[in-house]
Formats: sequence, C-alpha cells, structure tokens
Amino acid sequence: MKTLMKTLMSNYNTNIRPVQDQTSAVNAYVDFMLLSMQDFDEVEEKLSIVAGMGITWNDANMVWDPSLFDNITKVFFSYKDVWVPDLVLSNPYDAISSFGEDWQRIAYTNDGTALWQTGNVMHTKCSVDVRFYPFDSQTCTISLYPWGYRYTEVMLHTVSDRIQTSQYSDGGSWELLSTSTKSFVNFVWSSVEFTLTFKRKPTYVIVNVILPIVFLGLLNVLVFVIPQESGERVSYAITVLLAVSVFLTIIGDNLPKTSETMAFMSYFLVFDLAFSALITLLTVLNLKLYHNQDNANNKVPIVLRSIAKLLKCCDSKVKPSDMDAVSKDDEKPKISKKILVQCPSVPDENSVVCSEESITWKHASEGVDKVSFLTFMFLKLVNIAWFFTATVSNTA
Repeated sequence: MKTLMKTLMSNYNTNIRPVQDQTSAVNAYVDFMLLSMQDFDEVEEKLSIVAGMGITWNDANMVWDPSLFDNITKVFFSYKDVWVPDLVLSNPYDAISSFGEDWQRIAYTNDGTALWQTGNVMHTKCSVDVRFYPFDSQTCTISLYPWGYRYTEVMLHTVSDRIQTSQYSDGGSWELLSTSTKSFVNFVWSSVEFTLTFKRKPTYVIVNVILPIVFLGLLNVLVFVIPQESGERVSYAITVLLAVSVFLTIIGDNLPKTSETMAFMSYFLVFDLAFSALITLLTVLNLKLYHNQDNANNKVPIVLRSIAKLLKCCDSKVKPSDMDAVSKDDEKPKISKKILVQCPSVPDENSVVCSEESITWKHASEGVDKVSFLTFMFLKLVNIAWFFTATVSNTA
C-alpha cells in the first residue's frame, strides 16, 4: 500500500487538472442527497438544509495495475493532497465558501475513478411567494458550480433527474412535495441545480391565528346587539379593534419584507381592521343619536325616520307614549289626521299604526343598529369567504 501511494503521488500536482489532454474538460458527476430541513426563514428568505453529495470523476494520474501492487484495487487520499473540483454555491445566503474539509478522504479505484463524499449544512437564498399563506408552497433552488474553472475545463453533470430522499426525515412545519435536478451551462461555467418544493403545514396557523381572527370579526358585529343603556358598547368595540391590530402585527412579523406580492391574509386583516374601526366609529355616533333630545327644533332626519319606520313597523310594537300623534283624553289611543302608514300586521290591540312623524331619536338609533348589524355581518362573511376561496384554491 505504501509503495502504491508513493508511486501515485511521486509526480502528482494538485494544481493540474487530472486529464491527459489539457484541452479536454473534467466531467464530474454530482449525486445530491437531502437529509433534513434545518430551517426555513420566510422573513429573511433563507433556506438551511442538511445535505450530502457524492461527486465522481476520472483522474488520469490515479491509474495502476493491481497485479503489481498485491491486487490492491482501492486507495484513499486526503482531501488536501489531491485535485478536487472546488464547488461553491452560486446563491449563498451569507459568505461564499467551497465544500470539503481537510479530514475528508477521496477514494480511488485502479481505473482512476475518484469518489468524493462530502456534506454540510447549506444556507441558501430562496425567493418566497406568500400570496397564499398559510396554504402556500415554496420552491427553492440550490445551484453549485466549480470555482475558478470554465465549462470547457470542468463540466458538472447530475446523476439522476431527482434528488435522493431515502434518508430524508420530514418534520417541522414543512412537507417535501417534489424534487428535480438539472445540468446547466452558461457562457462562463457549468453548474448543477437542485430544486426543492415544500408545502407548508397550515394547522398551527389555522388554529392559532385564522380562527381567532374570524371569531373576533364576528363577535365585533355583536356590539350592535348590546343595549344602549349598558354603557359597554364603546369599550367592547375598542377591545376587539385592539385585538385585531395585535393579530395584524403578529402576521406582519412572520412574513417577508421583500416579497414582490403581499399575502392575501394581509389584505384580509386590513379589511377586518377597517371594519372594526368603522364599527367603533359608528358605535360612538349611534350613542350620540340615542341620547339626543326630542324637540321641535331637533327633528329626526327623514332618512333615519324612513329606516326606523320600516324596521319598527315590521317587528316591534309602538307604544302610545312614544307617539306624538296619540290623544291622551280617550281610553284608547287615537291616531291624528296626519298621513299614516299602516304596519303590515298588527299583533294585538295594543299595537298601533306608526308614521314617520312619530319616530323619535331612540327609534332612529335602534334602526341604525339593525341596519349596521346586517350590513357588517354580510361584509364580514364576504371577507371570510373571499380569503378562503383565494387561498385554499392554491392547494387544488
């Protein structure tokens, strides 16, 4: 063994490409094996994986006749003592560095075939598309090329059209969907590209973010059901508004700042925040209506009177004390000679006919509550349906 190694290294030069004809390229074949995903930071657009590679090429200076050396067909040399293609990432996240360590060994067979098994944690830059968050999938490409060599000097090839994943351990918040490989040549160098497609596991986001937001949005509409006299309306509306703002901040901190497209969830939260702000504003203004004083110089606007009349006649009783057209001299109330609009149905003898002139500020406030409840409930449901339709359709 010592004689063989001494013979092979006697005239070996690590600075000379291992081919007899220096005008020919060294063909290196890369077999990529994915072991695990260490981290995927969407905010920093950084992918960290643990991977191994088997790189083979033919070294014309490492050929011998086994019969002359005790039938030895395989030897190992230190990484720093022989020629190896210096491979680097073309899309690194931080500093550019080559693969390989001094403790690694290169295996040679007697026909000159070299096998370099290396591996490390790779940190690469990966553009993120979060439009369909949290039902999104991301595709990242890891590109390798030989540093310092043109494609006419070192040519890289892939062994198969897919990455080896037999040893891959799935876990965390991402699921591996597919892989692919490709050899690529440009005007300067050759490279190999390994493409990984991951799909996010959305359960955590659904349970801890989306469902609370949906419930908060629907609960916010219930502010119009709280009695005006309770005095809790404004505090209730402001509390929900602050809760939606907190969720908007949480989502913003977990999405990339440099994404070309915004997540549909961001629009969903902005709409929800706008609805909550409008509900809070409308709650304050409606309290002003409810506590307004009824007098000849402060009449209810005709629009509010029309809304209140329509809603009040259809589902409630009008008390005689609330109507300015009722005569108190008789045992039973009488309606004045003003133009009256009769209710569609009269539940009992205590119900009376209502008119726009009999609507008070309290009646107007109650009408605004009912219209606001129905309107915002409809808008909330439309917003929720739009979000799920726009995002879940990506998984089809």
